[in-house]
Amino acid sequence: MTDCGLYVHIPFCEKRCDYCSFFSSVKSKEIISDYVKELACEISVLASQNKNKTIKTVYLGGGTPSLLGISDLEKIFNAIYASFNLDKPEITIEINPNSSSLLREYKSFGINRISVGTQTFQKDLLKKLGRIHTPEQAVYALETASNIFSNVSADIILGIDEKQNPLQDLEIVSPYVKHISAYMLTVEEGTPLYQNIRDGKILVPSDDVVANQYEEFVLYAEEKGFHRYETSNFAIKGYESKHNSSYWNLTPYIGVGAGAHSYLNGRRYYNKRDIFDYIKGIHSGNGKEITERGASEAEDKTEYVMLSLRTVKGVCLSKYREKFGSDFLSDFADGIKKSEEYLRISKEYVNILPKYFLVQNAVIRSVLSL
Repeated sequence: MTDCGLYVHIPFCEKRCDYCSFFSSVKSKEIISDYVKELACEISVLASQNKNKTIKTVYLGGGTPSLLGISDLEKIFNAIYASFNLDKPEITIEINPNSSSLLREYKSFGINRISVGTQTFQKDLLKKLGRIHTPEQAVYALETASNIFSNVSADIILGIDEKQNPLQDLEIVSPYVKHISAYMLTVEEGTPLYQNIRDGKILVPSDDVVANQYEEFVLYAEEKGFHRYETSNFAIKGYESKHNSSYWNLTPYIGVGAGAHSYLNGRRYYNKRDIFDYIKGIHSGNGKEITERGASEAEDKTEYVMLSLRTVKGVCLSKYREKFGSDFLSDFADGIKKSEEYLRISKEYVNILPKYFLVQNAVIRSVLSL
């Protein structure tokens, strides 16, 4: 049996946030019902095609999975439990603070990890992002979740505004969570935020200001007991996200739902980003996925190094050897030599020195000789 992750994409929101470029759509009860029925079908078919896979993590992401009602969740989880072989999986659901009324009911589905999209607790900045929840709703959702679940995570966005105080957000969120994902705001072309910035209606901070916010956040998070284990992820020891970590170490995962990506048998593919086509059965369960790339050991090596170097531990030399049957230091000798001033090289790991984390993309490209 091979360990595997399962990602379930729920592409529905009450309102799309102004910065969001993810695939999502405003909710409709009828469309959600049809979509969930097709999800159950895709899950069942893919499970029958992958009987040698053991599901170790399940992640319901979106969109806003917490918009789903109990009957919708029953259909999804009935299909998962009836079809896949599971081994005490970490099961995460993303929720928004303004749709957190079913937290207690989630336990009956085996959900054991909650990820709350708080983003910030500063009212004016929530408005700038186009978020529809209030700081009070965010605190209530976190408090409720932490009283029910031992494993709660929160998202925080840095770099929203020059006057933003991310330490204030960290101070508010830290009593309730074991994990924090802190992302720097990315302005994606085509989003309302991008258009507002282009038209001069909204200002965002300079790269230097954002870098300072991130460095302050890292230091304060460590003081609060949250160690950075990946560029944007911080956790109390033992509460690192198993699902996200599986992406970084190239554990296979199956993605179901419109727009969902998969990495299986060395191949990367994804479903078409169209809810109506998905409901019609145009998805990987019916062999209608879109291939991103075929199986390629060379590309697997590149991706493994790229993703591993984003983590604090870096590339594990023994795991690299076990996975590929070759030596990392030999395979990337030229790039490592060119980048050695930015790296810590030990008997077990090669990682980027912490002081260079903010320029890690450049270091990674150098190691890979890209």
